[in-house]
Amino acid sequence: MANQKIPYLVPKGERWYWQPNAALRACGWKPVPLGKDETIARAKAHALNDDVDAWRQAAESQVAPTQAGGAVTVAELIHRYGQTAHYKRLRPNTRRGYAYAFRQIEAWCGDAAVRTLDVALIREWHEVTWKRYPTKAVRLLVALRIVLEHGVEAGLLDANPAGSVSPLQIVTGDRELWTPAEIDHMVATADELLDGNGRSFFSVGTAILLNFWLGQRLNDILRLQTSQILEGRISIQQQKTAARVVLPSHLVAVLSERLAQQIEHNATIMAGQSAQHLTLLVSESTLTPYHRPDDNTWHFSNRFRAVRDAAALTMPSCGSLTFQMLRHTTVTAMADAGCELPEIGAVSGHTLQSLTTILQRYLKPTTTQAENAFAKRLAASQRNPT
Repeated sequence: MANQKIPYLVPKGERWYWQPNAALRACGWKPVPLGKDETIARAKAHALNDDVDAWRQAAESQVAPTQAGGAVTVAELIHRYGQTAHYKRLRPNTRRGYAYAFRQIEAWCGDAAVRTLDVALIREWHEVTWKRYPTKAVRLLVALRIVLEHGVEAGLLDANPAGSVSPLQIVTGDRELWTPAEIDHMVATADELLDGNGRSFFSVGTAILLNFWLGQRLNDILRLQTSQILEGRISIQQQKTAARVVLPSHLVAVLSERLAQQIEHNATIMAGQSAQHLTLLVSESTLTPYHRPDDNTWHFSNRFRAVRDAAALTMPSCGSLTFQMLRHTTVTAMADAGCELPEIGAVSGHTLQSLTTILQRYLKPTTTQAENAFAKRLAASQRNPT
């Protein structure tokens, strides 16, 4: 009969080790070499696990008897949250993002009792993760806040310890914005590049130019139907917020021309195909829309990366561009042009109430904005000399 698996006991080559998970390591438990003899290693691992159990029991015993939920683990709380009506109402793409974050959280502290998580432990985990993966660290902290808040609402916690941990700032600087030269170069590269089957990336170039002016989320661009382009205007109901924007594409000659070329391009690549798609952006490699019913964007993202990598060969700055940055670029370009908040919101889809907060995320201060501010002050002082 095979030996029963012992938690945290792992072989490495000819030797055995007791390897605690991330949650235990964060609490001070360290890996222990157990030697080459499996029988001795198993006995030592059992003893170490007994020590861990005693430590957990001691931690849980410090909770007042009137406080419920001491024995509920983080993994169990995540499972309970996943069964709520609120979670099930989330869009598939949002649930997928949360599911990934929850798996990461479970790998860190899934078997720990919910009440053993405190502010210091969560802050240390966030800081360690942030050093290698800043964006991921922030998203995981947000997901943990949501789960623990569910614990508060269910009476398992008195307060949310993750709510007291401020996420570290992601310093990105100018790499949050595309330059006009990078736009032109990426579109030109997409138009010239061919894949291994001799098929172009024209649709990727269209998506880039389109969102340079529209500033929408990727899924809303990929879902765009040709019927939404009417009398020189593009009407979009945003998937995330249900906000509706009507964007005057006819005012931008290069954009109007590109949209007409894309529709003609679709007709050419789909010639002879039984299925004719109404979606504007169709993949040349699969002859199907980039948009999928489950909102998965991996196929477009892969083709975007192929264009970016090719563009970076002759313009290295393109190598760090992301499609999401186009939304930031659009908002900043409008601010540079002196647009008022209602005008920016009419394009981005944000309400006036949320614009101030949202612009702290999307708007990147530029030299042009500072020059505009000085010019307005000078103009005001000339009108009203003191």
